[in-house]
Amino acid sequence: MAKALIVYAHPAHQRSRANQALLNSVKDLTDVTIHDLYEVYPNFFIDVPAEQALLEQYDLIVIQHPVYWYNMPALLREWQDLVLEYGFAYGKGTRKLAGKGLWVVLTAGAPEHTYAEDGVNERPLSEYFLQYDRMANVCGMQKLESYELYYGRHTSDADLNKRCADYRANLLRLLKEIYGGRVWISSASLCLFSRRGDCRAISKATGAWLGIRLLSRRRCDWAIRLRLDRPRHRERDALC
Repeated sequence: MAKALIVYAHPAHQRSRANQALLNSVKDLTDVTIHDLYEVYPNFFIDVPAEQALLEQYDLIVIQHPVYWYNMPALLREWQDLVLEYGFAYGKGTRKLAGKGLWVVLTAGAPEHTYAEDGVNERPLSEYFLQYDRMANVCGMQKLESYELYYGRHTSDADLNKRCADYRANLLRLLKEIYGGRVWISSASLCLFSRRGDCRAISKATGAWLGIRLLSRRRCDWAIRLRLDRPRHRERDALC
C-alpha cells in the first residue's frame, strides 16, 4: 500500500467539529500519518530539513485546513514558503516531490450554496485555491480533485458521519490507485497505467505518447517528465 501524509493546519483544532471528525475517521489507518503543524510548531519555528525529509517518505501528500478569509491558515502559508523551497521542491533537476499525489481537503463554515456566482461568496470555493494547482505544477506533483466539506459546524451528526465515511473511502481509494500504478494527472489530460515490465503513457487529448521515467521501489513509482498547463464568504470560522 502507498503511504499518505496529512499536513494538517488548524490553529483551534480543539474547537473544530468538522476537522476533528474527519481526522478521527482515519487515525487508525497504518499507512496514514497525521502531521499537525500547529501542534508541532506552536511558535512558528519550522524545522525545514525535518519537514522536507518527512515529505520524501510518502506517496500522497494531503493538505487539510479550514478556510480562513478565502485562504489557508498562517502557519501553513509559512510552511509552504519555507519547506517547498528552490533546490528541494522545484528547480532544474531538484524536484524531490515530483510524481507524488497532492490531495487538498478544505472545510468551510458556510453552506455550499454560498460559494456560487449568485451566492454571497460569488464563486466556487475551488476558485479561491487555484494556488494549489500552480504549486503542484511547479513541483511536478499530481494534483487530485479537492475534497470540500461545507457547513461543518451546523450539519447534523448523521450527515457529518456520512461525510467522514466518504472522506475515509476517498483516501483509501487514492492510496490503492497510487500503489497500483494508476494515477490521474488531471481530470482530462493524462492517465498512466503500469504493469510489470510495461511503461506507457498516453494523452487523452492528443493520443500522443509521452516520455516518462519509471523508478523501481517497493513496486513502482511514476516520475512524470512533462509539464502540464492547467487552464483553470466572507468567513473566518474557527469551528469549521
